Amino acid sequence: MIYSAGRMKTAIKKLFVPIIFIFLTAVTHSVTAQEMLGIMNSNSLGISSSLINPANTVTSKYYIDVNILTFDAFAENNYIYLHDSVYKFSRFFQKNPEFPVHGDNEKTTYDYYNTTNKQGYGNLRVMGPSAMLVHDRHAFGITTGFRTVVSASKIPYDVAKFFYDDFNYVPLQDINFVHTDFISGAALSWAEFGANYSYIFSREGYNQWSAGVNLRYLAGYAGAFTSVDYFDYIVYDLDTLQVNRVDGEAGISAPLDYETDNYSASPLFRGRGLGLDLGIVYERKVKGYQNWDHYSLCSQPYTPYLYRIGVSVLDIGRIRFNSNAYYMTIDNGSTFWPGFSDFHYTTMNGTLGEVSYHFLGDSSALIKGNSFSVGLPTALSLQGDYNFYKNWYVSGTAVMPLRLYKNSVTRESLLAIVPRYEGKDFAVSLPVSLFNFYDPRIGIALRYKGFYIGSENPAGFFSFSDFTGLDFYMGIRISLAKGDCGKSSPTDCTIEEYSKFRKKKQEKPKMGLGVSQ
Repeated sequence: MIYSAGRMKTAIKKLFVPIIFIFLTAVTHSVTAQEMLGIMNSNSLGISSSLINPANTVTSKYYIDVNILTFDAFAENNYIYLHDSVYKFSRFFQKNPEFPVHGDNEKTTYDYYNTTNKQGYGNLRVMGPSAMLVHDRHAFGITTGFRTVVSASKIPYDVAKFFYDDFNYVPLQDINFVHTDFISGAALSWAEFGANYSYIFSREGYNQWSAGVNLRYLAGYAGAFTSVDYFDYIVYDLDTLQVNRVDGEAGISAPLDYETDNYSASPLFRGRGLGLDLGIVYERKVKGYQNWDHYSLCSQPYTPYLYRIGVSVLDIGRIRFNSNAYYMTIDNGSTFWPGFSDFHYTTMNGTLGEVSYHFLGDSSALIKGNSFSVGLPTALSLQGDYNFYKNWYVSGTAVMPLRLYKNSVTRESLLAIVPRYEGKDFAVSLPVSLFNFYDPRIGIALRYKGFYIGSENPAGFFSFSDFTGLDFYMGIRISLAKGDCGKSSPTDCTIEEYSKFRKKKQEKPKMGLGVSQ
């Protein structure tokens, strides 16, 4: 973390608690690829390819694929950064990292101060043991995993600046700011257990169409959200805050004892829900489909494609938290709060009670219920891949957020072009991406057999530029390819060749231990 736990507590006291809680989480956890662009559209994935489109599994070149581990971490923001002159990636591996400080407040970070809205996004995904089996037109898979996603969008620059400078930024003091645009932030952390099914519903000549679905049970570990519809306020000085009106709602369910703020592991999961992915893929094959003799799974033919186009809707669903959960609302709330700098964070209950008293005149009025829901980071994704020469490909990916629920984690937009070389055992790709339409970057990904590693933002590991986020992914898997029935069978394993191999194996004379007659 960029901020210590003590600094986080000091920062939380400085403004409307839910807004700062979410914004701080989203833009400062910078050690947590959005879509693993360098590997996701390749032909070397099996069950993991369902993460971008659930219809990909049945089109895989493998008939069996076992994912041992996939790790995917991404974070980016457009406000807080570590200066390139002091940034060292190695500090993140130190037990108690120390960063150089600057200014009267001895800050470790800097901020991009301008009048644009601020935003941040972080995604951490661990895909655990998962597997798939392809049988002709059908593919069946099971998945396990753990995910954490945080987002903050449309944070007004003045709110961000007051948070960063502890209300002590004089040029913005004594100004009446009125924000009528929707301000939102959310954080979700959950385990998931799912099933994948995909089916080739049309296969005629050179054309093949497949569709797929992922259905997942979600066990919510922690969640929080803030949504503000109206915010009218004035900061007179470091000690005096006036809020003329605020309309909003918030929720939190965390592994904490809210009376003491000590970690609480019981219950392990505080919410539950369902997640759904839908997808369709069209492939233009280089030759017509070969019939399968059904002698064995390994003899299934795989026909390469000239190009492939996919469309998917990802992360439909939400998680409802009903354990250790607070749901809070303020409608037309207001306060004049002198001595604001004397407000010290103690515990979650103490802090919420203090905020409730100042805004609503009652220390218990802020909390309206003990359950709430947060939507998943739903997105529409378009994928394309073109095999322009032998083992050389170029793919394109677009991801656009869809907000199905008012209170939800918001995925960021993404555009990418990925040229790659893909052999049987080795592959390399150079993804060129545009994150959220403002941040261009060039990455790299490598694969050797079942192991791959990559980053869409390798500059984050070096001090080439200011550090605003990080991107890294890796995975290891075991796969069995279609048309490869082992060392003793033909490499191509076509229908006729496999039949000859099987017949020859059956006719091979058995050798006894005695002398032949």
